[in-house]
Amino acid sequence: MLSVPLAQAAGKLSGPHIVAVAAALGTAFCWFDAAAWGALTRVAGRDRLTAANSLIWATATVTGIAVPALAGVAATVWDPGVVLVADALSYLVSVALLYRIGTALEPDGRGHPGPGPERRSLRHDIVGGLSYLWRQPVIRTLSLTGFALSTTAGGALGLLVVHAREQLGLSAGDQRIGLLYAGAAVGAFLSALALPVAVRTLGVGPLSMAGYLMFGLSVLALAGVREVGPALALWAAGNFASAMVITNGITVRQQLTPDDLQGRVNTTGRMIAWGGTPVGAALVVLAL
Repeated sequence: MLSVPLAQAAGKLSGPHIVAVAAALGTAFCWFDAAAWGALTRVAGRDRLTAANSLIWATATVTGIAVPALAGVAATVWDPGVVLVADALSYLVSVALLYRIGTALEPDGRGHPGPGPERRSLRHDIVGGLSYLWRQPVIRTLSLTGFALSTTAGGALGLLVVHAREQLGLSAGDQRIGLLYAGAAVGAFLSALALPVAVRTLGVGPLSMAGYLMFGLSVLALAGVREVGPALALWAAGNFASAMVITNGITVRQQLTPDDLQGRVNTTGRMIAWGGTPVGAALVVLAL
């Protein structure tokens, strides 16, 4: 990240440089994400996973809305290079905060592999995560149904602007299109807050089934809506349901996975479950 403002200051910043940095950041995020999911049960404890995931997703939703807007404003006030320096320094703050976690993040009984026969190959780790996911019927079902959900959600999101123009009569520059996106984010935020109560009230199984039903009905209802108000409510309801199902599924997967497989199983499960989003968007493009 710091290489971008440094290259800009030296007058050597190029398109390939920016693309390479973006790719490196994406790769590093995947590593961090896998490690974070693997460590969550150690930090929060299995009995508090629902509350922990609720807090994580609520925070992620709020920051996902607020931070890009603040960054955009900051980039108009200060030089974009200065904003990138601040962004890079925020990673150092994250490192310091992680260092202050008092709980050991490695699973019980799992030390750092040394040289010799105890060292496991990357292929061994990947196969171990995949095989456990496929053998565990609940996790396998959640992954496959999650793929179907994300396929539908990806297709619906890909049609948001088309729906706004063709059925709601909004022009391309109408700010109410942004309101539809904001409504979807609000629905996801509210679902994160409601998750602990919903799990206690309904249970994880009925909650998932209710969420799938609510999401499907919301998408079907959108097809017949021609007013912005009802469309906004349905986008919020659909994202409330989908986010509830996703977060509930993540919690169940974490609870059923052994500590030493947390990172691998959760990363693989999310890859499968969320992999339907680009598939749904691509199907929409082909259909149009």
